Amino acid sequence: MLQAEEKGQLGAGQLIKTDMAKKVGLKVFKTIHMGDHFEANHARKVATRVKLWYASKCTNKDMEMIVLA
Repeated sequence: MLQAEEKGQLGAGQLIKTDMAKKVGLKVFKTIHMGDHFEANHARKVATRVKLWYASKCTNKDMEMIVLA
């Protein structure tokens, strides 16, 4: 699951979805972004982290934080 945290907070629905993902053992990639625009380099950063996780055989189910600067 890809979750976007913008301007330092998650919405109520996002918190519920995070809890649901934990309960079923779903991997969560949480992006943290304080800016106003999502840029191509942000997408590449997320894609790289997901590809690394796939390459590791998807064994780590812990939430992974990705800071987008």
